[in-house]
Amino acid sequence: METTYVVGDIHGCYDKLIALMDKINIDLDSENLVFLGDYIDRGPDSYEVVEYLINLKEKYPDIVFLKGNHEDMLEKYISE
Repeated sequence: METTYVVGDIHGCYDKLIALMDKINIDLDSENLVFLGDYIDRGPDSYEVVEYLINLKEKYPDIVFLKGNHEDMLEKYISE
């Protein structure tokens, strides 16, 4: 049975994201990782979070990224 890790509501907290990734010590070559969205807003480091996740996706294309309501709001704001 494969292990799947699910992460949600990062909200721009880069340091906490890195601490979590270090703590779970996931093997991205053999385990699954799903992000539930809400990568931005509230926390101080939305840019760093997005940059980290983009780099992670480039290295491990099977990671799943869902769009949260905060990304949806940003997308709607940009398109207005």
